[in-house]
This record gives sequence, C-alpha cells and structure tokens, in this order.
Amino acid sequence: MTKLRLVITNKEKKRCYIYLLFINEAIWLCGLACSTRLLPCRAHLETFVCGVLSFFALPNSLQSASFLTAEEKEFGGKRLVLDNPGSREGSLASEAESFKWSEVRRGILDLQVWLSASAYFAILSGLYSFGLFLPTIIKSLGFAKDANEVQLWSVIPYAVAAVLTGLSIFEKSHKILTRLLVVVAIVSDRLRLRGVVMLFTLPIAIIGYAAIANIDSPRVQYGMTFLMATGQYASVPCILVWLSNNSAGHYKRATTSALQLAIANAGGFLSTFNYPSRDGPLFHRGHTIVLGLLVFAWFMILLNVLYCAKINRDKRKGKYDQYAGYNDDRNPEFMMVL
Repeated sequence: MTKLRLVITNKEKKRCYIYLLFINEAIWLCGLACSTRLLPCRAHLETFVCGVLSFFALPNSLQSASFLTAEEKEFGGKRLVLDNPGSREGSLASEAESFKWSEVRRGILDLQVWLSASAYFAILSGLYSFGLFLPTIIKSLGFAKDANEVQLWSVIPYAVAAVLTGLSIFEKSHKILTRLLVVVAIVSDRLRLRGVVMLFTLPIAIIGYAAIANIDSPRVQYGMTFLMATGQYASVPCILVWLSNNSAGHYKRATTSALQLAIANAGGFLSTFNYPSRDGPLFHRGHTIVLGLLVFAWFMILLNVLYCAKINRDKRKGKYDQYAGYNDDRNPEFMMVL
C-alpha cells in the first residue's frame, strides 16, 4: 500500500476548533446561568478550560504525535482512510488541505446541518429535562424512603436505555451500575444507516411522551419513562455521527459538527423552563411540549434521509461529475450515509 500523506490538523484548524468550542460552551454557560444549578456550570467551565489547553497540548498532525510509534502512525493513517464513508475500501484519498473560508461557508449553508441540528435540539430538550420530573414521579410512588433512594430508583430507566445506547450508568456514589453493548450502534454500523435507524427509535420516545402527557397514574408514568429514555438515548449516537459521516474535508466537517452541537445544546434553555414546579407533579404541559418537539424531530430526520438519498441519486446520474477528483463530499465517489 502506498504511504499515506496525512495532515490531521494544523494551527489554523485547531484555532477553528477552539473558536467553535468557545461558542458551544458559551451557549451552555448562558443557559445554565438562567437556572440555579451551579454544578453543571462548573462541569462546563472545566470543558471550556480543557478546550483552551488542547490548543497547546494536541499535536498538529498524526506524524508529529510524539507519543505514537511509527507502526501506530501507519496503522492510524490506514484506519482514517478506511473510515471514509465514501466507500468501504476508502476509495477517496486522504484529506490534506489548507484553511479556506469557503469551506466554512459551505458547512454553514449545508441543509443537512439545519435539518439534523434542529432534530438534535428537539431531542436534547427532552433529555436535558428528563431528570427534572423523574424524581417527582418516583416520590409519588411512595416506595422510596429518602432522597437517596429516589435518586437510585431514577437510575433504572437509564439502565434500560443503556442496553440500546451503550451509556455508562453511574449511581450517585459514582459506582458503575452497568455498561452494556451498543445495540443501536452495531445495527447502524452494520447497515451503514443513521437516519433510517432513528426513524424507528424516536417513535419509542414519542409513544412514551404521548402516554405520560395524558395519564395521572404514577406507576404508569414511571413505566413510560423507560420508553422515553430508550427512544431518545438510542437516537443520540446516530445523530451525533451522521453529519460527520456526510461532511468532508476537514474544515467543513469541523464547521458542521460544531454548529450542530451549538444549536442542539441550546435545548438547555428550553429544558430549564419547561418543567416549572407549579406544573408538578404531573407536568402535562411540559410533556406535551417535548412530545411536539420529538414529532418535529422525526419529520426533520425523514427530510434529511430523503435529501441525502436525492444527493446519492444525483451522483449516480452524473450530476456531480464536475467535482470528480475533489477531496470532499462533492466527489461523485462520496456517497451520503442515509
């Protein structure tokens, strides 16, 4: 195999990442500042500081990574090419480019960004508010003696969701409760499908919210939280990687990924105010709002699947032949992941 020429990052690219990280974390901190929850604020301040340190600590390229051996660098280079979604054999050449504002503009104007980011915003609006009402439901059941037991019972819906999403679930004492195989991720990778998988996982959460928004029984409400957690968490791995899979080269991918996360994390604003204490213990209004958002997310995912399928059809028909040889997602050989 010919030697791979890889330029994974450079100073300009790292600076782009840092600026976008600042925007992303700033949105988080502003949203959290609207509430009285200072612990999450501290956690994101630590992320913000780590982002600054990464500018100075991370190597500028794979070849300049002093902690890797020559064999590891060669192996890493091959894996990067094979990870290209253009084909299973990694037919496109390795990406090596200089910074261009046109790539940033191309990322911002990509319709996939706005479809997936708006869907992700809706999903995170539900996920970030999940812990606001779950302890209230458990307390209403009456089988938790104190606040600590309430928190322990709140772990169970997440543990069920972990079966499908591979999340690490921790007790409040920070002991690992479970870490299970990523079922959805395996199916998604084997079938090379992202959005299509989400079209089947999101309805699980939609059913849960539709029921809990119209039911007063704490036992039934607690049961519905299993569906709500499973459907939402099972959708997160797919939507996180989908846009990255369909974006190439480096600077467009950096732009689209960061912009998607910045928009999605703004869901923290909504979740902060969606479950006021005066609506408890049933929170019908908050559940109905999240239900509407998840239905909206499902249609955004459907539109994005159809849009990606159209691009693939156009490439097969030769409408992208003028981009042959381009080392980005416009290349006719680069097929979009559905």
